[in-house]
Amino acid sequence: MTNPSEAWRYKVLAIPIPASFLGRPKADELQQSLDEAGRDGWELVNIFQYGTMTTPTLIFKRPA
Repeated sequence: MTNPSEAWRYKVLAIPIPASFLGRPKADELQQSLDEAGRDGWELVNIFQYGTMTTPTLIFKRPA
């Protein structure tokens, strides 16, 4: 369980990836973005898309 006194910082990242077949993001470019955020200490907590042809939005957190 998380300590209630621990503060978090959040980062919202819209991945501007050129779509491949059927509007899906290219896996290698998405992987590169995830690896970069991880190296900077960000933990991915959620990912969503508003539709199949839209840019994925990633939500990250790390201790403040």
